[in-house]
Parts: sequence; structure tokens; C-alpha cells
Amino acid sequence: TKGRAIRIPVSLLSLGAIGTTMFGSFMAMGHFISDMVRRLGDKETCNPYHVFLSNTLTAVVPCVLACLGPPLYLPLLAFSGAYPSTILHGLLPALSALKLQREKKALQHHHHHHQQQKQQRIVLGGNTTLKLLIITGIGMVVASSALNMLSLFR
Repeated sequence: TKGRAIRIPVSLLSLGAIGTTMFGSFMAMGHFISDMVRRLGDKETCNPYHVFLSNTLTAVVPCVLACLGPPLYLPLLAFSGAYPSTILHGLLPALSALKLQREKKALQHHHHHHQQQKQQRIVLGGNTTLKLLIITGIGMVVASSALNMLSLFR
């Protein structure tokens, strides 16, 4: 009875994790393949054949990669989780904050506000901290890419 009480919530959490991962992956891959099919065909229209081909490729490509075995599929799965997470949560916020600071500075300069006002910083440490975060994010993306490429060739 104790095992069953734990097994149900764990199973539901597992299904939720798998479902959200698959949903995100299928959405991203579906858009990528749809764009690719449109570029190869008529760029102006998206006829039912394009939709069918895009949907079929979105389902078939991951299945083929999974059938080729764990040595190929598992590193690709790890890469698909690490790479977007690092970019989305590690790199983009720092790049956005740096861009926002530069735009704010340019706007103040454009409006001739040369008063000696203290610059309000978005991040403690200012541009130095943002640049270190950007370098760290890029380093993590490069390291993740390199490790995944090495694991494919073992």
C-alpha cells in the first residue's frame, strides 16, 4: 500500500515531465521543419501537403534518431535540454540587461541630459558583471556543445 501511494504521484510527475519535454521539443522542431519545408517549396503559400510533410517529419525524425540507439539519442536529448536552458536562463537575461542599459544611456545622451545624475544600474556591478555573465553563458554553451560532440564520436 505504501509503494502504491508513492508510485502514483511519481508516475504522474514523470508523465508530466516527459509530456512537457516532448511538447516543447515537438513545437520547436515543428516550427523548424515547417520553415525548412516552406523554404524548399513555394515560400508564399503553405498548402496541405506542406503541413502534412512538416507534421510527418516532426514525428519521424526523433523516432529515427531514437531507433538508432541510446549512444546517439541520449546525448542529443541531453544537448536539447542543456543548450536552450543555458541560452534562455543564462545568456539572454544578461544580454538583454546590457542592451537595455546601452539603449537607456543612448536615449539620455540623445536628449542632452548631461546632468551629473547617478546612473541607475540594473545589476550590481554594472557592465562588468553583465559581461562576465555573458562570457560564462557563452562558455557553458561551447562546453556543452563540445562535450556532446565528443560523446557522439566515442
